[in-house]
Amino acid sequence: MTKFKYLVKMTPLNTYFFGGEKTFTTSKGETNYFARSNQWPQQTTVLGMLRYLIGKSVVPEFDPGIIGNHSFIIGDSDNTFGMIDKLSPVFLVNSKGHYLLESGTDHQKDKKTGKIERFELKQELIDLTDRFSVYDTKYAGVGKIPNLTFDYKEYLVPALRNTNVSDADLINPSDLFIEQFQVGNKKNYKGGTDDEAFFKQVFYRLAKGYSFAVILETNAELPFNEVIDTMGADQSLFKVEATDLKDQDSLFDLIEKENESVTGASRIVLLSDAFVEFSVIEKCRFAISGTNDFRNIVTHTVDNGDNKKTGNFHQITHDIQNIKHLASKHALKFNLLRRGSVLFANDAIALLSHLNNKDLNNRDFQKIGYNYFQLIK
Repeated sequence: MTKFKYLVKMTPLNTYFFGGEKTFTTSKGETNYFARSNQWPQQTTVLGMLRYLIGKSVVPEFDPGIIGNHSFIIGDSDNTFGMIDKLSPVFLVNSKGHYLLESGTDHQKDKKTGKIERFELKQELIDLTDRFSVYDTKYAGVGKIPNLTFDYKEYLVPALRNTNVSDADLINPSDLFIEQFQVGNKKNYKGGTDDEAFFKQVFYRLAKGYSFAVILETNAELPFNEVIDTMGADQSLFKVEATDLKDQDSLFDLIEKENESVTGASRIVLLSDAFVEFSVIEKCRFAISGTNDFRNIVTHTVDNGDNKKTGNFHQITHDIQNIKHLASKHALKFNLLRRGSVLFANDAIALLSHLNNKDLNNRDFQKIGYNYFQLIK
């Protein structure tokens, strides 16, 4: 039972790299020479860091019950993580303590004011039988979508909003996530250069005054207040700060209560990536959406009798069937509906049943910060 609630801020001390499918080594062990970081950490990355910080803080009295026997495993009947009860989606917090959440990808920059504005449906899309999916690249092609105040010559902007200031201007994430490039040529074993070992790597850094954050719910007091730790690839350093929220409702608690009271909602904004069946699009009149790859690293803390215990956490095997191997393992890849996606409900009840915790997988994903959304009438 949840007893404690914390705001956990994670401030990168320099550039960071969150691995995805575009890294130097693919899930099949193949080599790439171009790697790009994800802007946001995966929820399982944050979960893994928190489990590590909690586990190492009680050494030598370490007990797997403190953090759970294994990392997140899709479909596992025992996705429990010791003292960690629940994790919110990752969001941004600024130096004033203001929270920034997704405002939806149905925005464009106004040419006159330079501000980010949401384009509106002029009326209900009653006669629109064809369903469109517009991604965050420039729209081109098949004719205009009716009843939409949308400039087809402009890019879509996945805007963020300051939830503490009602009249604050929306923010373009590209102004906060700043690319940093590194190129080089790896040396061969004889100390010389290898013309085929050229590489390019894209890191990110957050704009000054911004941090990643989550709301963490636990059944015991968190054993740390402020630490420096690594997260993501390349041992990226973060300052991790935990603030006790006491008994107050978190922002996500308030949004969940608002969702329950909103009737006739026609617009649903994903505040996190979402694990859904593909048929969820069939429940929409209109969707502005995309997908993100999901593939986490699986580790086991204890040996349950079949040699699953992970002994080498830094090495990753690409043979997920080889359970006797001591290295960490790549899980299978899934495509999640991207955070910031906007869904206009055709069958709101059916659509929400996909997003909410109606089966084992959705419950587990929601427990670690996926499948969060906001209804807007």
